[in-house]
Amino acid sequence: MVWITLENEYKKYALIVLKTLVVIFAVFGFGLSFSYLAIFKQWTNESGSVDINNRKFVEVSEPIARISDSDTNSAKIEPHNAAFIAYKLMILERYFPKNAKIIMKVLEDTGDFELVNKMIQAVNIKTLDSVNLESAFNKQKELFYYDFGLYSKNTNAFEWFNLQEWGVLKQAIIKDKPLIDSVGLILGIEPRLIAMVLIGEQIRLFNSEREIFKRALMPLKILSVGNMISFGVTGIKEFTAKDVERNLKDEISPFYLGKYYENIIQFKTDNPDAERMENLVNYKNHFYSYLYAGLILFQIREQWRRAGYDISNRPEILATLFNVGFRSSKPKSNPVVGGSRITVGEREYTFGGIGFEFYYSGELLEEFPYIEGPKFNLKTFENGL
Repeated sequence: MVWITLENEYKKYALIVLKTLVVIFAVFGFGLSFSYLAIFKQWTNESGSVDINNRKFVEVSEPIARISDSDTNSAKIEPHNAAFIAYKLMILERYFPKNAKIIMKVLEDTGDFELVNKMIQAVNIKTLDSVNLESAFNKQKELFYYDFGLYSKNTNAFEWFNLQEWGVLKQAIIKDKPLIDSVGLILGIEPRLIAMVLIGEQIRLFNSEREIFKRALMPLKILSVGNMISFGVTGIKEFTAKDVERNLKDEISPFYLGKYYENIIQFKTDNPDAERMENLVNYKNHFYSYLYAGLILFQIREQWRRAGYDISNRPEILATLFNVGFRSSKPKSNPVVGGSRITVGEREYTFGGIGFEFYYSGELLEEFPYIEGPKFNLKTFENGL
């Protein structure tokens, strides 16, 4: 009788355990199914938000006054504007000599006063809370003043470049310079733009995945190859990669680049899905991560060009559109800077804002220079004044 009672008790507990396991597996299965559905339906796409400095970014994109050169049939910067830019550099050197040195190097290498002016404006936007450079630019007396106790000579106006993590990320990026350059050459895309979106993706690790960064990426000085949703060092989603491939073949797509690029991505096996994933998450060779990133930038730029809007001189808009995706890329006359929000150190940025700051900061100038214009000749400049 006791044995029958014990047997019944065992059966009762076994039934409870069985039901519990069924419920656990059902919940787990539902979670997996929902995750797949979310990715398939693109619920994981980041709609992003508008950057607080969007209006200032627009002002930076405005060209400065030019005059026609009847002898060369070209345009030059108005002499008084060129002089004012040089004056701004002198002021900037007293607050942020590191940034001034980088910008002067760009001026010497490219002779592009317009680009240099944008770089100075980018520093101005960045430092409004600490130093009113605009006010300094407009006061002659500021030319002779410098508060030596306020900033170190090695301080960068863009504060995230002063973080220890940036030094690590920078070394990891430099290792991939040959791959980024080769993609830029193949596509005719400025390598600095590819580096820009790479940094936007990798910089998330500074805070969101800090432990992984400290334990694995920091000691080895390597790049992260993605997570469960985005893959490769440039964070390419699987459906985005497929969109890129379709755009290459579809002649009626607004993102179509032409016959020359149709076969730039070719699969060697009869399982393209597995091969694509293997290419993207290859931690030894990031070529395909940069190729897909470069193609996204190229295809979006072409879409806007066809619609009558040139955003080739708006790196911050290209970065924003790279982040929010093809389906949010709608050509218009007043695009805004934004994208997903990223916390770096103590501050919050948008993806497009990070792109703007890196592009115009002059960081990694040796590795990823701006497209070179005519050489700046200091003597010619002085004679022109």
